[in-house]
Amino acid sequence: EQRWFLSDGEVPKEEKLWTIPIIVGTEKGGKMDTVFMSGKTCEIKVPDAANCGWIKVNFNQFIPMRVNYDKPMMDRLSSGASDLPPLDQIGLVQDVSALVKAGLVPISQLLPLLSGLSASRNDNVWSAISAAIGPVSTILKAMDKKKDLDAFVLRLISSALMEVGWEPQASDDDNRKQLR
Repeated sequence: EQRWFLSDGEVPKEEKLWTIPIIVGTEKGGKMDTVFMSGKTCEIKVPDAANCGWIKVNFNQFIPMRVNYDKPMMDRLSSGASDLPPLDQIGLVQDVSALVKAGLVPISQLLPLLSGLSASRNDNVWSAISAAIGPVSTILKAMDKKKDLDAFVLRLISSALMEVGWEPQASDDDNRKQLR
């Protein structure tokens, strides 16, 4: 279903519909043919969907839109997040983070996604993760959950920090330098 997304979660008084190209990718088959959604809703048949670990709408992040997944699909995407291309990892983090900030999905959908990306060593993915933690921090501090957030962030970054370390190395490429 399409609807106008405003970052503050407000529902606009007028309804607008666009023709949106829907590009779907799956763990099993890569990118599917583009489907054009011109109405409020459309149905897309994904071959062998039950056996796909994840199904990603807006595959390769070509379309300027937010995607709100139901909890079962978000769980599948979170557990398979490390298998997504980096551009889709970034897009997924940005989508879910924006939806959390707008109050449209609970934080409980974002945190497992971030955990699922903890093995990434792509500096752009980590920039998206870092940007997502800011609004979460504000929300959890207001709920008096700062200690829980600190523990979560420590678990999230531990393996990357142990691998990358604090000290620059002569062999560091640009990605590693930015990651540090």
